[in-house]
Amino acid sequence: MQKWNWTRVLFFATVAGLANVAVVVVVAKFTVLLMSYVVVACEELSVLAATMVIVGVGLFLFLLPPVPGAPIYLAAGVLLVAVTRSNGWPVIIGILYTASVSLGIKLAACTMQQKLIGEPLARSLWVRKTVGINSDIIRCTRIVLADKGFSMGKVALLVGGPDWPTSVLCGILKLPLLPVLLGTTPVWLLIWPTCLGGAFLIIDEPTSQVLSTIFVGLAALVQSGSIIVAAVQLRAEQSRRKEAIDALPIDEEVRAAGELDKAKSRLALEKTHWAKVPKKWRVALVLDVVLLTFACWVTTCYPSACFRDFAVNDRVSKRLQGNWTRIIKPLGLVALVATLAASALFVAFEFGWARRQVTQADVDELNVELTKTRDAGRQPPPPRDPDDDDDDDLGADDASHGG
Repeated sequence: MQKWNWTRVLFFATVAGLANVAVVVVVAKFTVLLMSYVVVACEELSVLAATMVIVGVGLFLFLLPPVPGAPIYLAAGVLLVAVTRSNGWPVIIGILYTASVSLGIKLAACTMQQKLIGEPLARSLWVRKTVGINSDIIRCTRIVLADKGFSMGKVALLVGGPDWPTSVLCGILKLPLLPVLLGTTPVWLLIWPTCLGGAFLIIDEPTSQVLSTIFVGLAALVQSGSIIVAAVQLRAEQSRRKEAIDALPIDEEVRAAGELDKAKSRLALEKTHWAKVPKKWRVALVLDVVLLTFACWVTTCYPSACFRDFAVNDRVSKRLQGNWTRIIKPLGLVALVATLAASALFVAFEFGWARRQVTQADVDELNVELTKTRDAGRQPPPPRDPDDDDDDDLGADDASHGG
């Protein structure tokens, strides 16, 4: 451990901590809070108006990378089933309608993510480089998703993959839209139990709460199963289609940028090695990780001590006494403050010291060296002079005689 570059260890610890807090707090708590506001605001609306609201909010949330589809389907189950019941619709018809609208939201969001985000971003070098367009796994994904028909691997990727990244990647790879949408329709198997879980939250029956929990758990099981199947299928396809993957053209612009990034990264690792970090910045980085470790520990291991329980069908006026900030308990507030302080320390370290160590002059020098290396690699080797061959033979003969 003494030989570790603790600068990089603490950097990745910070990134992992921030991601954990984002998922546990922002997605798990505040997305539900937002959807509860939508449900309450739409209770007195007509079916058409309520549908338009849930579609608008659902599409907006789907366009945010960290937000999964489950809270949207759950809120739709609560809102639309309640509105259809108040308008005299039978419960089963309301649930069918809700599941259909939810599927429509999902497919519309996929279309927007692919056509309005993915395809325009395909021109961006940074985006192509970030998604790893030249990596074997992305090249394999491209082949699987471009297949005609609907193999288990293709459907599992479209259904089990993360909502935003999967659709945007389809756009970056410029895949045809219709097959992607058709391959996504089995997501209804996930939408159904989630909508039923939301519907049973507002159905006044003795077993409603139990049934809601069962259906939400079933939805989580379907989602987890599709992710596992997608991973297994992708691994199998990667081995089976190695020749086809190798035959795909390499994005030379991305490769050149990747080589430069690797060279910059090696130089940055050298210049920001723990042994070269000033003492005050060492203290800042260590304190940053300590604060994030505390925040992750309490929010993950003791969520009920940090936040009040709040469901999509709850009302802020009753459950939180009209103040949404009451969802945060004192320990949760301490965790959030610790996260903000850690973020500030991390940003100060990165932009105040670490990123200043590799200058533009260093980058220009690396670029020149890489360009020379690539140009040398493209040039054919110089033809051998026949006289050189004769000299080599003479040298060999002399060596043998000398032995």
